[in-house]
Amino acid sequence: MSAITVTYCKLFAQLFTLLSIINIVYSNDMLVSLSEGLDGPNVCKKRENYPVEVTTTELQSYQERQTVWCLNVPPRCSSYQIKHRTVNKTRTLMKTRIVRACCDGYTENPNGDGCIPKCTHDCEHGKCIAPEKCKCEQGWGGETCDLN
Repeated sequence: MSAITVTYCKLFAQLFTLLSIINIVYSNDMLVSLSEGLDGPNVCKKRENYPVEVTTTELQSYQERQTVWCLNVPPRCSSYQIKHRTVNKTRTLMKTRIVRACCDGYTENPNGDGCIPKCTHDCEHGKCIAPEKCKCEQGWGGETCDLN
């Protein structure tokens, strides 16, 4: 086999490796990642970006200087050869996955298995029943159930 054929075989092998890695990363990207136990009403699916480190091999060309005998004074001349080496490269890719999270206006309950409405201001004499909406106890009123 000639040097050119060997070089093309190496390039093809590395291209195949790179395409295999891309395929694995892409396949993993298609999976839906769901939070453990977060379920029920007011749980939404959201896109989340995350980094993935991918290591690939790459064929790198470089020039090597050699001295050879020649008819000059002094009788040594520079000769250059193109050589190849395999190097590993690590790249960070940003991928997207789908996760379960509380919808806007809701927060995780203390058990972490569902979502409850969120009121920015405490419902002093009542209960938060919807985002930014309090249900007041008997005899209390106002947005935060602070009026008697």
